[in-house]
Amino acid sequence: STLVVAISQSGETADTLEAVRHAKEQKAKVLAICNTNGSQIPRECDAVLYTRAGREIGVAATKTYTSQLMALGLLVAGWMDDPALFADLAAIPAAMRQTLELEDAIHAAAARYQRSDHAVVLGRGYNYATAFEIALKLKETCYLAAEPYSPADFLHGPVALVEAGFPAIVVAPAGAVADDLTRFAADLRDRGASLLMISDQADALRLADVPLRLPPIRSEWTSPLLAILPGRLLALHLAQARGLD
Repeated sequence: STLVVAISQSGETADTLEAVRHAKEQKAKVLAICNTNGSQIPRECDAVLYTRAGREIGVAATKTYTSQLMALGLLVAGWMDDPALFADLAAIPAAMRQTLELEDAIHAAAARYQRSDHAVVLGRGYNYATAFEIALKLKETCYLAAEPYSPADFLHGPVALVEAGFPAIVVAPAGAVADDLTRFAADLRDRGASLLMISDQADALRLADVPLRLPPIRSEWTSPLLAILPGRLLALHLAQARGLD
Protein backbone atom coordinates (compact mmCIF):
# COMPACT_ATOMS: atom_id res chain seq x y z
CA SER A 1 0.00 0.00 0.00
CA THR A 2 0.99 3.64 -0.46
CA LEU A 3 1.39 6.30 2.22
CA VAL A 4 0.72 9.92 1.29
CA VAL A 5 1.93 12.63 3.67
CA ALA A 6 -0.04 15.89 3.49
CA ILE A 7 1.69 18.91 5.05
CA SER A 8 -0.39 22.01 5.80
CA GLN A 9 0.06 24.71 8.43
CA SER A 10 -3.61 25.69 8.45
CA GLY A 11 -5.15 22.35 7.52
CA GLU A 12 -7.38 24.19 5.06
CA THR A 13 -5.13 24.52 1.99
CA ALA A 14 -7.41 23.84 -0.97
CA ASP A 15 -4.95 22.16 -3.33
CA THR A 16 -3.53 19.96 -0.55
CA LEU A 17 -7.06 18.96 0.48
CA GLU A 18 -7.86 18.04 -3.11
CA ALA A 19 -4.74 15.86 -3.26
CA VAL A 20 -5.74 14.16 0.03
CA ARG A 21 -9.15 13.32 -1.38
CA HIS A 22 -7.63 11.98 -4.59
CA ALA A 23 -5.21 9.81 -2.58
CA LYS A 24 -8.10 8.42 -0.52
CA GLU A 25 -9.98 7.59 -3.72
CA GLN A 26 -6.91 5.60 -4.80
CA LYS A 27 -7.03 3.66 -1.49
CA ALA A 28 -3.81 5.21 -0.17
CA LYS A 29 -3.24 5.77 3.53
CA VAL A 30 -2.89 9.49 4.27
CA LEU A 31 -0.97 11.06 7.15
CA ALA A 32 -1.43 14.78 7.90
CA ILE A 33 1.25 16.99 9.40
CA CYS A 34 -0.65 20.05 10.55
CA ASN A 35 -0.56 22.90 13.06
CA THR A 36 -4.28 23.59 13.47
CA ASN A 37 -6.34 21.22 15.57
CA GLY A 38 -9.61 20.08 14.10
CA SER A 39 -9.04 21.59 10.66
CA GLN A 40 -10.32 20.01 7.46
CA ILE A 41 -7.26 18.10 6.24
CA PRO A 42 -6.64 16.18 9.49
CA ARG A 43 -10.32 15.28 9.65
CA GLU A 44 -10.06 13.56 6.28
CA CYS A 45 -6.78 11.72 6.94
CA ASP A 46 -6.13 8.34 8.53
CA ALA A 47 -3.71 9.78 11.08
CA VAL A 48 -2.28 13.16 12.04
CA LEU A 49 0.88 14.56 13.60
CA TYR A 50 0.06 17.95 15.11
CA THR A 51 3.06 20.27 15.27
CA ARG A 52 1.56 22.29 18.16
CA ALA A 53 3.65 25.38 17.36
CA GLY A 54 0.96 27.86 18.36
CA ARG A 55 -0.86 30.30 16.14
CA GLU A 56 1.14 31.54 13.13
CA ILE A 57 0.30 35.26 13.16
CA GLY A 58 2.27 36.41 10.13
CA VAL A 59 1.78 35.27 6.54
CA ALA A 60 5.50 34.52 6.38
CA ALA A 61 5.33 31.21 8.25
CA THR A 62 8.40 30.48 10.37
CA LYS A 63 7.91 28.30 13.43
CA THR A 64 5.48 26.02 11.62
CA TYR A 65 8.00 25.32 8.85
CA THR A 66 10.64 24.40 11.42
CA SER A 67 8.26 22.21 13.42
CA GLN A 68 7.18 20.46 10.21
CA LEU A 69 10.83 19.56 9.59
CA MET A 70 11.05 18.14 13.11
CA ALA A 71 7.83 16.16 12.63
CA LEU A 72 9.18 14.66 9.43
CA GLY A 73 12.43 13.81 11.19
CA LEU A 74 10.55 12.10 14.01
CA LEU A 75 8.49 10.20 11.46
CA VAL A 76 11.64 8.88 9.79
CA ALA A 77 13.32 8.01 13.11
CA GLY A 78 10.20 6.21 14.31
CA TRP A 79 9.69 4.39 11.04
CA MET A 80 13.29 3.12 11.16
CA ASP A 81 13.14 2.57 14.93
CA ASP A 82 16.66 3.99 15.14
CA PRO A 83 17.81 5.41 18.51
CA ALA A 84 20.70 7.23 16.81
CA LEU A 85 18.27 9.25 14.70
CA PHE A 86 16.22 10.17 17.76
CA ALA A 87 19.47 11.26 19.47
CA ASP A 88 20.29 13.50 16.49
CA LEU A 89 16.92 15.21 16.85
CA ALA A 90 17.16 15.47 20.63
CA ALA A 91 20.36 17.52 20.21
CA ILE A 92 18.65 20.10 18.00
CA PRO A 93 17.01 22.41 20.61
CA ALA A 94 20.33 23.23 22.31
CA ALA A 95 21.99 23.78 18.93
CA MET A 96 19.11 26.06 17.90
CA ARG A 97 19.56 28.19 21.01
CA GLN A 98 23.27 28.49 20.18
CA THR A 99 22.46 29.42 16.57
CA LEU A 100 20.11 32.19 17.71
CA GLU A 101 23.10 33.87 19.37
CA LEU A 102 24.05 35.02 15.85
CA GLU A 103 21.30 37.65 16.00
CA ASP A 104 23.58 40.59 16.86
CA ALA A 105 25.94 39.75 13.98
CA ILE A 106 22.97 39.43 11.61
CA HIS A 107 21.55 42.76 12.76
CA ALA A 108 24.88 44.39 11.89
CA ALA A 109 25.04 42.56 8.54
CA ALA A 110 21.58 43.79 7.51
CA ALA A 111 22.98 47.28 6.93
CA ARG A 112 25.26 45.85 4.22
CA TYR A 113 22.27 44.70 2.16
CA GLN A 114 19.82 47.46 3.08
CA ARG A 115 19.79 48.98 -0.41
CA SER A 116 20.05 45.72 -2.36
CA ASP A 117 17.20 44.94 -4.73
CA HIS A 118 18.28 41.40 -5.66
CA ALA A 119 20.15 38.43 -4.21
CA VAL A 120 20.79 34.75 -4.82
CA VAL A 121 20.49 31.99 -2.21
CA LEU A 122 22.43 28.80 -2.90
CA GLY A 123 22.21 25.34 -1.37
CA ARG A 124 22.56 21.67 -2.26
CA GLY A 125 21.53 18.33 -0.86
CA TYR A 126 19.53 18.53 2.35
CA ASN A 127 19.76 22.32 2.24
CA TYR A 128 18.48 22.85 -1.30
CA ALA A 129 15.06 23.37 0.32
CA THR A 130 16.67 25.72 2.87
CA ALA A 131 17.79 27.98 0.02
CA PHE A 132 14.20 28.13 -1.24
CA GLU A 133 12.83 28.92 2.21
CA ILE A 134 15.35 31.71 2.87
CA ALA A 135 14.68 33.23 -0.55
CA LEU A 136 10.94 33.09 0.07
CA LYS A 137 11.26 34.86 3.42
CA LEU A 138 13.39 37.62 1.87
CA LYS A 139 10.74 38.10 -0.81
CA GLU A 140 7.82 38.08 1.62
CA THR A 141 9.27 40.35 4.29
CA CYS A 142 11.82 42.55 2.48
CA TYR A 143 10.37 42.75 -1.04
CA LEU A 144 13.81 41.63 -2.21
CA ALA A 145 14.11 39.70 -5.48
CA ALA A 146 15.94 36.76 -3.92
CA GLU A 147 16.21 33.67 -6.13
CA PRO A 148 17.15 30.18 -4.89
CA TYR A 149 19.44 27.93 -6.91
CA SER A 150 21.62 24.88 -6.69
CA PRO A 151 25.20 25.79 -7.68
CA ALA A 152 24.99 23.58 -10.78
CA ASP A 153 21.91 25.41 -12.07
CA PHE A 154 23.31 28.83 -11.18
CA LEU A 155 26.52 28.16 -13.11
CA HIS A 156 24.56 27.38 -16.28
CA GLY A 157 23.69 30.95 -17.19
CA PRO A 158 22.57 32.99 -14.16
CA VAL A 159 26.16 33.32 -12.90
CA ALA A 160 26.55 36.02 -15.58
CA LEU A 161 24.57 38.30 -13.24
CA VAL A 162 27.33 38.34 -10.64
CA GLU A 163 29.19 41.62 -10.41
CA ALA A 164 30.98 43.54 -7.70
CA GLY A 165 28.88 43.54 -4.53
CA PHE A 166 26.27 41.07 -5.81
CA PRO A 167 24.65 39.57 -2.66
CA ALA A 168 25.07 35.79 -2.51
CA ILE A 169 23.87 33.76 0.47
CA VAL A 170 25.46 30.30 0.57
CA VAL A 171 24.15 27.57 2.88
CA ALA A 172 27.08 25.19 3.39
CA PRO A 173 27.04 23.19 6.63
CA ALA A 174 29.21 20.11 7.05
CA GLY A 175 28.25 17.16 4.91
CA ALA A 176 28.65 15.44 1.58
CA VAL A 177 28.34 18.62 -0.52
CA ALA A 178 30.22 21.05 1.76
CA ASP A 179 33.51 20.97 -0.19
CA ASP A 180 31.76 21.55 -3.53
CA LEU A 181 29.85 24.50 -2.08
CA THR A 182 33.04 25.98 -0.65
CA ARG A 183 34.77 25.77 -4.03
CA PHE A 184 31.72 27.35 -5.65
CA ALA A 185 31.71 30.15 -3.07
CA ALA A 186 35.37 30.82 -3.83
CA ASP A 187 34.48 31.24 -7.50
CA LEU A 188 31.68 33.66 -6.61
CA ARG A 189 34.10 35.66 -4.48
CA ASP A 190 36.56 35.84 -7.38
CA ARG A 191 33.73 37.26 -9.48
CA GLY A 192 33.16 40.02 -6.91
CA ALA A 193 30.11 38.68 -5.05
CA SER A 194 29.39 39.81 -1.50
CA LEU A 195 29.24 36.48 0.31
CA LEU A 196 27.11 35.68 3.34
CA MET A 197 28.05 32.15 4.44
CA ILE A 198 25.90 29.99 6.72
CA SER A 199 28.23 27.19 7.77
CA ASP A 200 30.12 25.45 10.53
CA GLN A 201 33.14 24.94 8.25
CA ALA A 202 36.19 27.16 8.76
CA ASP A 203 37.25 27.05 5.09
CA ALA A 204 33.84 28.26 3.97
CA LEU A 205 33.56 30.96 6.60
CA ARG A 206 36.99 32.39 5.73
CA LEU A 207 35.66 33.27 2.27
CA ALA A 208 32.74 35.29 3.59
CA ASP A 209 32.17 39.01 3.86
CA VAL A 210 29.53 38.03 6.43
CA PRO A 211 30.42 34.72 8.14
CA LEU A 212 27.58 33.21 10.18
CA ARG A 213 29.01 30.29 12.14
CA LEU A 214 26.63 27.47 12.97
CA PRO A 215 27.37 25.21 15.94
CA PRO A 216 29.06 21.93 14.99
CA ILE A 217 26.65 19.80 12.97
CA ARG A 218 25.99 16.50 14.73
CA SER A 219 24.42 14.92 11.66
CA GLU A 220 23.98 16.33 8.15
CA TRP A 221 20.34 15.24 7.85
CA THR A 222 19.31 17.53 10.71
CA SER A 223 21.27 20.57 9.45
CA PRO A 224 18.24 22.29 7.80
CA LEU A 225 16.74 22.82 11.26
CA LEU A 226 19.75 24.99 12.15
CA ALA A 227 20.66 26.49 8.77
CA ILE A 228 17.26 28.09 8.30
CA LEU A 229 17.53 30.22 11.46
CA PRO A 230 20.20 32.72 10.27
CA GLY A 231 18.20 33.18 7.06
CA ARG A 232 15.06 33.96 9.04
CA LEU A 233 16.90 36.43 11.26
CA LEU A 234 18.40 38.09 8.20
CA ALA A 235 14.90 38.54 6.75
CA LEU A 236 13.72 40.07 10.03
CA HIS A 237 16.57 42.53 10.48
CA LEU A 238 16.78 43.44 6.81
CA ALA A 239 13.06 44.19 6.75
CA GLN A 240 13.47 46.43 9.78
CA ALA A 241 16.49 48.15 8.24
CA ARG A 242 14.38 48.86 5.15
CA GLY A 243 11.60 50.33 7.27
CA LEU A 244 9.15 47.49 6.63
CA ASP A 245 6.77 45.99 9.17
